[in-house]
Amino acid sequence: MVDKKHKSPRETLRSRAEKTLSKQKLPRVPKADVQKLIHERQIHQIELEMQNDELRSKQIGIEQARDRYLDFYDFAPVGYFTFDQKGKIVEVNLTGASLLGVPRSRLIGRLFTLFLEDDFINSFLRHLKEISSGELLQTTELRIRRADTKSLIDVLFHSVAIRSTEEIRFRSAVTDITERKLAEEELFKARQELTKTNERLRYLSNRLLTVQEEERGRIALEVHDNFTSPLTAIKYRLEDIPAELKNRYHLEEVSNELEAAIGQARRIQTSLRPSALDDLGIAPALNWYCREFQKNYPHINIEKQLQLGEDKIPDSIKIAIYRIAQEALNNTARLSKANCVRLSLTKKKGAIDLVIEDNGQGFDVEIMLSGGSPHQGFGLSSMRERAALSGGLFHVESVPGEGTIVRASWPTPQPLPVGERRG
Repeated sequence: MVDKKHKSPRETLRSRAEKTLSKQKLPRVPKADVQKLIHERQIHQIELEMQNDELRSKQIGIEQARDRYLDFYDFAPVGYFTFDQKGKIVEVNLTGASLLGVPRSRLIGRLFTLFLEDDFINSFLRHLKEISSGELLQTTELRIRRADTKSLIDVLFHSVAIRSTEEIRFRSAVTDITERKLAEEELFKARQELTKTNERLRYLSNRLLTVQEEERGRIALEVHDNFTSPLTAIKYRLEDIPAELKNRYHLEEVSNELEAAIGQARRIQTSLRPSALDDLGIAPALNWYCREFQKNYPHINIEKQLQLGEDKIPDSIKIAIYRIAQEALNNTARLSKANCVRLSLTKKKGAIDLVIEDNGQGFDVEIMLSGGSPHQGFGLSSMRERAALSGGLFHVESVPGEGTIVRASWPTPQPLPVGERRG
């Protein structure tokens, strides 16, 4: 029991309130009003209890949200840092502390530059300066040395400035990009190796075509020396034999056969390496080939437009022009079912332009190049390779039922300055 002589402050306050109430002359309150007041008080008490329940529920929600935020912040896959203007760590999550290899409690207040490689300290300070002078997100790459393992980590910084009336803070999201950097380095090395391999393949392909043309020329010369010339000499000797002996031994038939053999040998020789290309140039060689083509395929009409002088075409690409035209016309004869083909060699927009266009049945270019056609697109690949190896571009346009356009172009060589010209 509480000693009546020593009342608690609450009891003392209640006693004083009762004395004050007893001295006041209160009006008599009707019974109905008393009941109404009691009812209102009960309603008000229930409302207060409901508000208290709602407040407790909101408080629990706030605490849960705070716990979730702390979980997201601390255990996020990205390190979060807050720096002051000097670059000291003000806040850091667990991931950020793990990146540095130091417990979080030992990081607060320490300069972040202590964990950077020397070459990246100025980059970090410049990063903070750029953030403080603007309001946009700033990004930079830095390199960290972990305090525990001394291993190097490449990180990506995304930072913004947070301004208040008193000070400015910097908040940064830090991502470990070490594996990505290693992958980029490996990819760069692989690309370098691929470039070297492609250059080597281009050299070998170019060398192969050169050797092939040289071999064609050698064989053409051997055909001329060992077949065409001896057969021609025999034919001339037969022509000196008297007519009565020719009739007696049927030498006229032998002469005709020799003439046919000589013509065949010359065709083989010219197809291997047209002498007109070496002796006269590309235009006469193309004219000769078109005449031979017309003889073999009289149902196909050829329209020519050769408007480029020999001095405008470098020797290095003449054989490429001839072989591409040869292959395109052969494809037209074998596959297109065309009755008209146009061949043009002109200069357009600073480039030597070779175009072979027919009115044949056309084809699907993608299917042809992908190997979906029985013809496998070998001719197209050969023409494209010749154009590329000679420094040109190759393009083919074709639609089933609408003909085909084969185009190859080479940049026109620029003339040398006057002081560098030979002569």
